[in-house]
Amino acid sequence: MNTTQRTVTYSYGVVGNYNVGLTVTGSNDEVSSITREITVQRSAPPIMRWDKTFGVQGDDNAYSLAHTSDGGYILAGTTGGDFWLVKTDAEGVEQWNRTIGGNEFTEAYSAIQTSDGGYILAGSTSSKAWLVKTDANGNEQWQRTIEGNEFTEAYSAIQTSDGGYIIVGSASSNGSDNVDFLLVKTDPEGIEQWNRTFGGDSNDWLYSFQQTFDGGYILCGDTRSFGNGSSDFWLVKTDNNGIELWNRTFGSDDYDRAYSVQQTPDGGFIMAGVRRSPDGNGFDCWLVKTDTEGVEMWKRTIVGPNEDNTPYSILQSPDGGYIIAGKTGSVSYGFYDMWLVSTDPDGYVQWEMTLGGTGQGDVARSVLLAPDGGLVVAGDKDWFTEQGTDFWLIKLGGIPAEPEGWDALADGEPVQTPDAPTDGEPVQTPNIPGFGAAVAVMGLLVWVCLAGRRL
Repeated sequence: MNTTQRTVTYSYGVVGNYNVGLTVTGSNDEVSSITREITVQRSAPPIMRWDKTFGVQGDDNAYSLAHTSDGGYILAGTTGGDFWLVKTDAEGVEQWNRTIGGNEFTEAYSAIQTSDGGYILAGSTSSKAWLVKTDANGNEQWQRTIEGNEFTEAYSAIQTSDGGYIIVGSASSNGSDNVDFLLVKTDPEGIEQWNRTFGGDSNDWLYSFQQTFDGGYILCGDTRSFGNGSSDFWLVKTDNNGIELWNRTFGSDDYDRAYSVQQTPDGGFIMAGVRRSPDGNGFDCWLVKTDTEGVEMWKRTIVGPNEDNTPYSILQSPDGGYIIAGKTGSVSYGFYDMWLVSTDPDGYVQWEMTLGGTGQGDVARSVLLAPDGGLVVAGDKDWFTEQGTDFWLIKLGGIPAEPEGWDALADGEPVQTPDAPTDGEPVQTPNIPGFGAAVAVMGLLVWVCLAGRRL
């Protein structure tokens, strides 16, 4: 007998009970049907494994987190008006820290390890983009400012295959007060080789970029020069020489701003940002997925637990979904907590969690996948005392791994997950990504009747 096996998947936008119907038509035209009730629940958020803070009295703000070759992490930000670089091991234990600055106020927005084991930092000083190179121990080797405009800021830098660097940020337009996207290429010593700006007759702010699979670059932020509203998501694609290939806007007739972009394995792009809430009093998280040419495939609004729900970083998880890191709180009162969200591949929420205390300014700005499958998050912890805010580094999930079929509780005591009920009873599916139910059936034709999906 010839048989064909098909797997049917579906993502649910809302928790609840659903009736799933399957009809199978065989090669002899015989038809058989079956119906099951399933209960869809959200997955549980990961458990905090450890958290570390770094700082001195006063405000210390962490803007960047990156892996290092020894399995540890490098954090970059500002302390006392200077660049601050903190190196940790894999468990978040500080190994060293370095302060880099001068007479001017400086902020480091990005740090990554370079091919020689040192680090390249990008930020700003005295309204100029500032690039600093250090050795493996964080000792300064050279520094450069990017000249040519009245105002420039560098938000991120990566090393290129020739040993040089690509720096992105924002720069004032020539002869005006408007701001454009900025893309700069330097040699290995930080000497500028070329620069490109992208913008129109109003302000266009860049917040995120990535090198793409074809060697070019993807830039995102918000535009007030193009689009429909007071500001829109703006996505700009270039070749490896920074020449624009295309640009796209996404948004409503109100306020939309993109803070983070990542290329996805299918060659497309995922953006995370904010859009104004329907009541006009706050902001919701907004995700936009595009194809390789920047054409919209889908968009999702994630309404968080408070009136202001802002994502600053997004990455794709191994299951094809997305992890979002940012803040949630009150625009009116200014109290914020870290906010983390996991979605399925279609952008529907799997779990969300907040981390914070009595302070006003707890925020997550960077999130990475740990080698053991967990998450590492960096941002600020506000002590609500004279201590101010400190760098905050958190490990979620991963090791210690739970035995198969067990869920770990916050106090470390495992509880066994019950077996699925027998036929006729609701099937609990708490750990299926995106609330998705997958059913394997035999036959040539399969259809599923599902109700209640939220678009």
